[in-house]
Amino acid sequence: MQMTKSKLKLFSSRFKQMKKINFTFLLLSILVFASVQKSLAKKVTGFKWNDVRAIGMGNTSIANDSYRGTFIYNPALLKYTQESRWEFVNAHFSLSQNYRPFFDFLDENRNDLSNFPAASNTTQQSLVDEFDSFTNQAEATNAGFMILYTKKDFAHAFLIESKFSIQGQNGNVQSNTPISITTTAQVDYTFIFGKSHRLFQDLTMGYNVKPFFRQISVTSGDTTNSFYRSPFSYANDGFSWKPGISTDLGLTFKPGLAMRERLTFALVWQDVLGSYDGNRIQDNLIAGIGFKATKKLTILAEYEDILNDNNLSDGSNREFLDHVRLGVELFGHWHRARIGVLNQRFTFGFGLHFWGMKFEYAFAARNNFNGIQADKGNPIHLLEMRTNFGN
Repeated sequence: MQMTKSKLKLFSSRFKQMKKINFTFLLLSILVFASVQKSLAKKVTGFKWNDVRAIGMGNTSIANDSYRGTFIYNPALLKYTQESRWEFVNAHFSLSQNYRPFFDFLDENRNDLSNFPAASNTTQQSLVDEFDSFTNQAEATNAGFMILYTKKDFAHAFLIESKFSIQGQNGNVQSNTPISITTTAQVDYTFIFGKSHRLFQDLTMGYNVKPFFRQISVTSGDTTNSFYRSPFSYANDGFSWKPGISTDLGLTFKPGLAMRERLTFALVWQDVLGSYDGNRIQDNLIAGIGFKATKKLTILAEYEDILNDNNLSDGSNREFLDHVRLGVELFGHWHRARIGVLNQRFTFGFGLHFWGMKFEYAFAARNNFNGIQADKGNPIHLLEMRTNFGN
């Protein structure tokens, strides 16, 4: 009987060692394949979720194990989830403040814009000059919904993230071409399956698999009478419904017994091996550190986009500090206060938690994160409500 127990114990020990070897081999294989893939295809934007709490702290998330939703950004953090729970993010919503002057311009100049071809050259030139400040600026608003279930080592979630953007194309006085407007509506329907494994005493690995479907509708038209009758009467320039998939790999290291509950190092490769419509999804390698100074104070720092070049879509270059994210969160009994730095601009936010409900708010001074590309000076506001069910 003792021999049988001894053999079972030996078999169990060897099985655990084999699991570690297999996961390590899988990780190395993915890294090699991803390195080859980086040079093969055009880059496109994958699924992005705007976490209001993280954005209030400079969009820091990969080394923060204080709430369960961070597995979306670093699946290795699932190892530190102590209880099973359902969570509903009823809605989050963001709005760029530059929408207001854009639509004010359209409303105040309704008559001249709708009769642009018949207007005088002076009126046309005045409209073109005033509209020039909006040209090539995509003003975006986001809304999202999420249902997630987490337990130790495992989680799954279903998310819907929508983005609506409007972009103006200036008119031309010489060719008598009126100002035109293009609207783009994008909705991502995403499933996330996350799993974590302890490789060694202080080192944890996790991975997310993220299949998604993306719906895109593009409409366009000029600011003549048809626009003011109904912006939605534009000719539909394109509609697509296509699948995609990507994966995240995360590593979390908590050193020693003395600092294990306070210090966290993290390395995450987001959207590695991602593919959509025959193109490679833009990946993002992020290194981060989290430090719990006290039970009520957490300090976070990250350096993101390590592997990619610094060239932006407008031809400018990102500075070193554009890669740095900083965040601080102060915990109260029923409230949270947050401040951070994102792309060299301050963010801040707060949360109210009571009766199983969480209300979150964040302000970001520059909204060029998580797939929202806009002018560097455009501030946005984000709102979110969460409901928890479970133990």
